[in-house]
Amino acid sequence: MSFVLAQAVYQRTFLSAVDIVVLGAICFLAGMISLDLGRALLSYLGAMSIALVLLFILAMLPFATGSYAPEASTVMFQLWLSIIFTSVFPFNFIMLLVVSVLGSGFGEKYL
Repeated sequence: MSFVLAQAVYQRTFLSAVDIVVLGAICFLAGMISLDLGRALLSYLGAMSIALVLLFILAMLPFATGSYAPEASTVMFQLWLSIIFTSVFPFNFIMLLVVSVLGSGFGEKYL
């Protein structure tokens, strides 16, 4: 998930339809594999939190190396934070959660 999010955010600063479909497929398959609704919810929340932390660390890496002046670092920090937040929350976060739950239900019934 972090790879798809990072590729989308760093190339276009938004998620395209292809990115959303790929993330949906990942969440559906992960829900199917978990075979339990509770595990699917917890694994989705864990995977999404890890993906967002990695995405945020990758976005903030140039600031840690001193590539920007302090004034520019503040602006760039706020800019990247808003880009990451608006590309993931609230619609994509909720939609991927629902897809993960649907995958879990599909896995419980048919696997």
